[in-house]
Amino acid sequence: MDLKPESKPMKARRDRGPKMYKGVRMREWGTWVSEIRVPKTGERIWLGSFDDPKKAARAHDAALYCLQGENAVFNFPNEKRPVGLVPSSGSSFKKDIKEIANTFASLNDSENPVDIQVPGNVQDLPYIPVIGEMEAAGTGVSEPSVSTMIADDLPENLFTDDWLSMAMGLLND
Repeated sequence: MDLKPESKPMKARRDRGPKMYKGVRMREWGTWVSEIRVPKTGERIWLGSFDDPKKAARAHDAALYCLQGENAVFNFPNEKRPVGLVPSSGSSFKKDIKEIANTFASLNDSENPVDIQVPGNVQDLPYIPVIGEMEAAGTGVSEPSVSTMIADDLPENLFTDDWLSMAMGLLND
């Protein structure tokens, strides 16, 4: 005689298939959602719901860039990143990152990212144009490259006397 109560079979977990993008998942009703965790604290930042998995992945990449910088592993490593943005360090930190991510996700793939203005305490960084940006715009005028602009600001004797003698002194020690 079997005294065990009859158990109901558990629902099988749906087959998710291969994961397409980091930080992105599909809801049962078809929308795509994205979230990211803050390094070291593990605190979750909800980035939002999107109608397209690529938009959700781009939002994740923008938030990841804000948190970890250029050395992070992105869903789209060859895409441009948000420029001139640093989220505030205050209580609106999560809100700023979410706004940056949502704005960046809504940019068209063919658009060049521009300075995205986020309300609040956002530190303004100088805008450095992308090499060839003016040529791509079809103006026929090419601006100097970033390396040329940096080289123009360097002192003429940067790589001569003082630096060379200092380096030689270090080698002799």
